[in-house]
Amino acid sequence: MAIALLLIALISGVLTLGILLAQRKHRSANQWLSALVVVFMGSLTHNLLLEAGVYERNQWLYFIPINGQLLIGPLLWFYVLRMLDHRLPAWWGRLAHMAPGLIQLAVHGAAFFLNDADKYQFWIGTYEPLLKPFLFWGSQLGLIIYLLLSHRTLERWRDITEAQFSDTRPVAMQWLHRLILLFAVFAAVAITLGLVPDAFHSTGIILPTDVLKLLIVCAIGWQGYRQVEVVRVVQAADAPSTTVPPKNEAAGVAEPRPTTLPVEVMDLPEQPTAARFDPELLARIATVMEQRALYRQPDLTLVDLSQAVMLPAKLVSSTINSGTGRTFLTWVNGYRVEAVKAAIAKGEHRSKSLLGLALDAGFSAKSTFNRAFRDHVGCSPSEWVERAAQA
Repeated sequence: MAIALLLIALISGVLTLGILLAQRKHRSANQWLSALVVVFMGSLTHNLLLEAGVYERNQWLYFIPINGQLLIGPLLWFYVLRMLDHRLPAWWGRLAHMAPGLIQLAVHGAAFFLNDADKYQFWIGTYEPLLKPFLFWGSQLGLIIYLLLSHRTLERWRDITEAQFSDTRPVAMQWLHRLILLFAVFAAVAITLGLVPDAFHSTGIILPTDVLKLLIVCAIGWQGYRQVEVVRVVQAADAPSTTVPPKNEAAGVAEPRPTTLPVEVMDLPEQPTAARFDPELLARIATVMEQRALYRQPDLTLVDLSQAVMLPAKLVSSTINSGTGRTFLTWVNGYRVEAVKAAIAKGEHRSKSLLGLALDAGFSAKSTFNRAFRDHVGCSPSEWVERAAQA
């Protein structure tokens, strides 16, 4: 059974590599993901040779350099960085991150070319008592560190998207969240088995880590097949001049004029200081939002709003953040929630479903609507309808 599972995992790995390398999208990121699959396949091949008794019949194969578990963590982190369009460390930085895994492969390679007697002495005197536990616990510790780095990178991505999008679902990168969670489960199971190793010493037993490796490889292959296009996070660049465009004094909004603001991939907007905040600018932005009902656009972005008010996007973002204490996402959702509440007050929920009202207000999904409504009001939409009926 164990051999069959390992063979299935290796076949899945080959198919996954083919899928990843054949894709044109995210080629830079897929190179790191392909390398990660190769490392997994090396570990699975090692377990297969062990379970099938190949090592026992061909002792010269001992220490064949195919097991580089110390590379898993940095390869995963590099993949997350490239998928989120982050810059990787310089070549020497990447080499430093991968050095432990490369040294592991080099040590195995050196031991592989020893004669049988020296190889046996190395196994008994050094590898089993010292090197093997060091590699195991070092790989688990390294994986945990890189999982934390990957999680922090994704959290920063979430902050960036919430500052620029009123619907973050297309750019939420849930796939990466699930992949990191799967690797976290893998690390937890491996550590548990490391603490009770005697339960899994006999051959023919399917290690839970091997099952998880198969699941990870299959998940990577499926995502590689889907290859959802990642929306690049863009924001209007600051205008060369800080002059505020003239306002229409009657309406209190900027005079409309054709404009095309340059865009660039950018980092999280700087946090504003109290001295920067201009209440008039916030009132102006809010007036445009309300008069044009921009919040009813499900795909409204910070760039769209900045073009509507004729202001640099960074200034719009900092004004909203400092003036309301909210991100762009929560600020826009506040308008949408108020629109739904107003529709309920008019009794429109009697002829149209709550989801219909939510879609009219600019929400793009029921789950997003329910979560935003509860965050802003403190109860679910249906509970609010009941309160309105009793009032």
